[in-house]
Amino acid sequence: MTHRKAVRIAKPTIAEVLAEFLAEHQGRLSSRTFASYEEVIELFQHSLNGYGYQSLGKADAHLFDRLYNAKGAEHREFCDIFGPQHILPNVGEFLG
Repeated sequence: MTHRKAVRIAKPTIAEVLAEFLAEHQGRLSSRTFASYEEVIELFQHSLNGYGYQSLGKADAHLFDRLYNAKGAEHREFCDIFGPQHILPNVGEFLG
């Protein structure tokens, strides 16, 4: 019998980790600086949601296709599927 790694939505997701990052920094930053943080995080998530799938392996790509193409409440974006281990491979796309 072959044991396959179950592919499922990460806990925590990228979206959750980035929201936690913002929540942790909100109280220590000025309103203006925090607004800049929020804007950059929003742009980064937009980049990940638009291009992050390009860095996926076969099993993760299958999960992404299934959830991204789902209808209604089942639909998920890249940042709502994968965990923070998928951030670093996609930073170059964002910065480029």
